Order: sequence, then structure tokens, then C-alpha cells
Amino acid sequence: RYDASPSGWAFCDHFVDFYMGFNCSKDYEDYYSFDDEAWFGFSYTWIGNRVGPYASLAFNADECFSVLGGVAFRLTDPGSAALDWQLYGGAGLIDECLGFDVGARFAWRSAHKLSHWDFGFGCQFSQGTIIPTVSVGLYIWGIPAVIGLGLVCGGL
Repeated sequence: RYDASPSGWAFCDHFVDFYMGFNCSKDYEDYYSFDDEAWFGFSYTWIGNRVGPYASLAFNADECFSVLGGVAFRLTDPGSAALDWQLYGGAGLIDECLGFDVGARFAWRSAHKLSHWDFGFGCQFSQGTIIPTVSVGLYIWGIPAVIGLGLVCGGL
């Protein structure tokens, strides 16, 4: 891929991220406190020049799930900026209740259409629950997963 930037690299179009978040629920005094409940999920985003869709799916140890989707916006200029800064927002189901998802992603120019090293921060909201999330790109979670899988399979 070629872009008009001095390096010849462009912003990526596709993002496959792993994300993790911890439940923060209201207690009996209407204060929010963290639970021991962790959420693990994956999201996929396609962004053309400035706007594109995203979808995410997550689970927790209590066999609850979330399915969310929405729109991602690229805030930086693909022709001149070095850092790809995106905002996303959407809605869906979190533990069978209406929920919302907002956040930001940061990435860099690449010679590939699929982002490798991006990271992001977000928050999911549902009835009396807030789930702050952190997401990492394909190479950050994918390489350790493949190595771990290889070690497990090699040990069998």
C-alpha cells in the first residue's frame, strides 16, 4: 500500500482487537465498586477514509455475554498525520440488557491494511453497570496466543 505520506505507509483499514474489562456495579448505597467479574472479548473495525462500522463480542466467567456494534470515526487526517486517532460508539446487549459502548483507539501508519500494534480505551454502560475496557491489536495479543498454543500442543 502506498500513501502520499513521506514514509509511503498509510493508516490501516482493518482492526482486530482483543479487549478486557472489569465490572463496576452499584452497591446498596448507590456507590460504584469493582466486582471480581472480568469480561474478555474481540472486536472488529473497518474504517475507510474517515468512517466505518465496528462490532464486538465478549463473555465473562458467569456465562454472560455482550454483543455491541456501532460506528468508528477517524479524527486525524489520513494524508498528513502520523498517529491514527479514532473514536467509536455503539449500542447492543450487555448481559441481556440494553448497553452502550464508547471509546478511543490509537494506531500508527503501516504497510499493511490490517493493524498490528494498535491499542484503545473504552467504557461500556448497562443498567447499573459500568465496564471500563482496554483493547490491544492483533500482534500484541495474537503472537503470545500463538506461542502459548504452540507450547500447549507441543507438550501434548
